[in-house]
Amino acid sequence: MSRKMNKVLVALAAVCTVCLLTLGVALASECGWCNEMANSLTFYKATYPASNFDPYVEKVGVVRDAMSRGDKNTAKAEIEKLFQMLRARAHGINDVAADELLSHWQMISPVEELKTAAPIEDCVTTATRIVCGSLTINRIEEHKDYPPENQDNMGGSEGG
Repeated sequence: MSRKMNKVLVALAAVCTVCLLTLGVALASECGWCNEMANSLTFYKATYPASNFDPYVEKVGVVRDAMSRGDKNTAKAEIEKLFQMLRARAHGINDVAADELLSHWQMISPVEELKTAAPIEDCVTTATRIVCGSLTINRIEEHKDYPPENQDNMGGSEGG
């Protein structure tokens, strides 16, 4: 072979090697849990078509981009914004979808890696209810119109 042909083959081999290395690094840095977040959004978007999931899809894209750059601070901030959006039912998403996504995302997001804390929900207590995030517990009034039960409530003729 000629010298020119050898140079072309070496150059071609070098280009292929660089391409394969770049692809390998890109695949290795792919964020699996980011993909899981995106997949779950796709599912809920199909299940609840009346809800607007587009802002959530956009935020998950920002998280994915941040993780691909190794920018954990941005990823952490965006995940916290996503959690706040879900708690507030931002953009009119379905309550069930919001609760299930929040629960799922809290389980799959790497708390240790991103140094995020489990979200603490503030609770508000009133005379009639307790509200913690999206959970509301209504208090039941005591009914005093029932006679107190006596010890002998067996209903039999056993008297003492």
